[in-house]
Amino acid sequence: MEQQFIDDEIDLLEYMKVVIKYKKFLFGFVFFCLISCFLFNTFSAPRYHVRSTFFIPAESGSAGGALMGYAKMFGVGGGGGNIGGYVKSLVESKRMKYQVADDLVELVKKSSYGKDLKGEKPMKETLGVLNLGKRFKMLEDKNGVFSISYMFEDPDIAIKVIEQYLSNIVLFNKQLEITAQKNVITILDEPEFPEHPSWPKKNFNYVLTLMSSGFFGVLLIFVFDYFRKLNR
Repeated sequence: MEQQFIDDEIDLLEYMKVVIKYKKFLFGFVFFCLISCFLFNTFSAPRYHVRSTFFIPAESGSAGGALMGYAKMFGVGGGGGNIGGYVKSLVESKRMKYQVADDLVELVKKSSYGKDLKGEKPMKETLGVLNLGKRFKMLEDKNGVFSISYMFEDPDIAIKVIEQYLSNIVLFNKQLEITAQKNVITILDEPEFPEHPSWPKKNFNYVLTLMSSGFFGVLLIFVFDYFRKLNR
């Protein structure tokens, strides 16, 4: 047992000697990675995150019969007369994306991201700029509280997207007769204008880069030293 401990200690010392031997490479590799991280943090366009939460009040009851007839027309799934399920399907439907994009055509045109919207179908071009399929998220927790969030380079557009989603849920409720209640949802957290970008996470990126580059730098040293010994 004591002999094994001594052998392990010797092996550790040998590993440390190898790292010290190539310390210049390790420092250079880590420094290069940190510089790359700095450039990424500096030149990446900042993105602003906007979030809102809401729930469906119990008074809304179950989904109305007319909803079943309109569901297919709007490209909406769901079933079982559950309003929460239908609302989720509505929010994630293509019809909702098209409606939000159509509502924001003029705002996007006025921004630096809409200067190329000169085609005959500005709504679809706006949809491409907003990239709602990837940047918009909707989640539901175990208590039935929904959260919707969106991230974009322009904070005015980011908050407007969430506001339009919320208003269009109410609009679709009237069109589809989901429930007799005027407001099918009750908002818990109103969307707030983002004062600071949430991406890139600069401090996190530096810490992650430092740790990962140190680990991979040491790994590269061991691999290089192993093949160097084989070629002797």
